[in-house]
Amino acid sequence: MRAEAERKIEVLEQIVGVHQSITTARDEFLTTDMANVSNLSGLIAEAEKHGVDAKLLRPFKVDPMTTGGTRRRAPGASRGRRSSTSSTTPAPSPSDSHGGESTAPVGDQSFAKSA
Repeated sequence: MRAEAERKIEVLEQIVGVHQSITTARDEFLTTDMANVSNLSGLIAEAEKHGVDAKLLRPFKVDPMTTGGTRRRAPGASRGRRSSTSSTTPAPSPSDSHGGESTAPVGDQSFAKSA
């Protein structure tokens, strides 16, 4: 019986350690992501200021990640129902957002010539 109790404690300590590791890694990633999104947004704003077509820049715009996935619901709590329109309407594909044209790679400066 004592060995079982010791094993439970061991497992719980491992759970806490792994959870802390995951939480720390996610926090570091979110901090880096926020900085990168902010930098990208500034560069996009600068490109727009210099006359680069917004249609060309649209595929490069990204929303910052949120911590929404880390919130916990009470056990048995309902998420609610999805509306029938959202489940029947297909999401636009990335090629739809820019008229089917391929975008230049991030490091490619060819867009500057067309502006």
